[in-house]
Amino acid sequence: MLAAGTLTAVLLIGMVVAMTPRPTNGPVAVSATTTPVGGLDDGRSDAVPRSIAAASFTAVPNAIAATPIVRQSAVEVAAVMPDLDDLVLVYTPDVTYRMKWADLAFLGLDGSALVLDADGRLVARLDGDDIVVLVED
Repeated sequence: MLAAGTLTAVLLIGMVVAMTPRPTNGPVAVSATTTPVGGLDDGRSDAVPRSIAAASFTAVPNAIAATPIVRQSAVEVAAVMPDLDDLVLVYTPDVTYRMKWADLAFLGLDGSALVLDADGRLVARLDGDDIVVLVED
């Protein structure tokens, strides 16, 4: 009887080990959406209206992104600035972000990045919080 119980326990442990999924080292896509900040006038006469700011963007690690390796010297500079609602790609060494041109100020990167329009032409360069526009429009 003891042998049967031991065999059952060993088989049960073997099944748990065999069925447990293995961790992967592959990249993981990240998507982030911010929620509105602030609010509207609360009806008081002394209240100062506050603006509502919302930004939405997608971030994909370059290891799985369909974006080519970008170097500033190898990319054509765009002839015109994108409209506020136009999508741009923000290329960093590790991650490529896709967002509206108007939301670029909300990104808050620590390092540097290149900003490309939808056609892959260079629009701006980010140096920390500074946006350096390269278009002579």
